[in-house]
Amino acid sequence: MTKLLIIRHGYSEYNHLKKFTGHKDIPLTALGLEQAKCTAEYVLKTYSVDAVYSSDLCRAIETAAPVAKALGLPVIPEKRLRELDVGEWTDKYIADVVREYPEAYAAYKQGGRPTGGESLTELQTRALAIVEEIAKNHDGQTVFIATHGGLLRTLLCAWLNVPIENISELPVVSNNSVTEIDYENGSFTVVARGVDDFLADYKTVPAKNLY
Repeated sequence: MTKLLIIRHGYSEYNHLKKFTGHKDIPLTALGLEQAKCTAEYVLKTYSVDAVYSSDLCRAIETAAPVAKALGLPVIPEKRLRELDVGEWTDKYIADVVREYPEAYAAYKQGGRPTGGESLTELQTRALAIVEEIAKNHDGQTVFIATHGGLLRTLLCAWLNVPIENISELPVVSNNSVTEIDYENGSFTVVARGVDDFLADYKTVPAKNLY
């Protein structure tokens, strides 16, 4: 069995501004860096981590860094763990996208494609492939994976049997929360979703209208 600890990255500059980020490389805020430290402390006292993976975007790498540093492990960057490519919506305020692309945004909320970007189904397909690859390569180990809210949400749709068009039924997990997954014999089991009590005053509430 492989245990996966999937962490949504810490609070970023664009989380604060309520902008679509997609593949744009935006760093964590000072709050996000503190969240990463809190998550590292929680993970290190709760689990025995054998490997650390991250999306290759800096907000995820900064999230993984405290755990990796404490354990003397490298952060293994993986492009396939990136957030949804939101195409023309990249760098735009959420409120502006809702106003400027009403039909496309309404379709996106039901699993559709951001204008010029990647569909949620495409995101789910690449996410499932890379996460299963990591799980198979680390049989019997515990793996820390720093990634993004949208990607994790599509994974949870698959693992909880929620159709991608109903993705809005699943709450977005908070920044730097821990989702614990067991992988065995080709199957994923959700053990815990979006654990964030350890963040205390550093907890941030996800934007409700982003997905």
